[in-house]
Amino acid sequence: MKKIEKFAFSVFLVILSAIGQSVYAQNLPFPVKPVTSPQTSGQVSKTIAQNSESTSLALFLSHSNPIGIVNAEDSINKTTVLIQKNKLEEAKIIIEPLVDWLEDATECHTNLYKVLKDIETARVQADLERELALKSAILRDRAAYQLALLYIEENDPQNAVTRLVDIVRSQPKTQLGFSAYQVLQQIGFTYKVQLTEQAQSETIQKIK
Repeated sequence: MKKIEKFAFSVFLVILSAIGQSVYAQNLPFPVKPVTSPQTSGQVSKTIAQNSESTSLALFLSHSNPIGIVNAEDSINKTTVLIQKNKLEEAKIIIEPLVDWLEDATECHTNLYKVLKDIETARVQADLERELALKSAILRDRAAYQLALLYIEENDPQNAVTRLVDIVRSQPKTQLGFSAYQVLQQIGFTYKVQLTEQAQSETIQKIK
């Protein structure tokens, strides 16, 4: 049994060596030193680490990764085409669970950022999580906008309202937020204020 334990520990040291030289290990809250073994040279360990890092990034950017940013973008684009072709049911099957997932993803990346930002050696990784949280939020709002339009097509304006209001709250100064507010006006949840000539004149004077 002791021989097995020693062999397992040796394997663990080799793996730890590869991890210790990777970019992600540099951001851990504790130092990880490379460990060499008779079976693995320093050059081989470095190659393993580089391959691991490359594989990690490739997986993240893969179109087939169901939890990745690229896959979410693909799904949103696919839904846009389906809506244009009036294939609403097919579009809803894709976009409804996607909105739920992007809400969770945004929260998860935000939580990771909050944990990592206070660790001095993890600042770079924290910045990455912040950017991913922002990107996830933008995709979430884009997907939610499409879902709201689908709800309207299905004569379900109540569910559409909650989605549209969330978008306006999230992006009040963007074109998407403006479009969401316009839709709220179009479906009768709110309306656009029509200024009288006197009110317009007073507004112009204030601006001046």
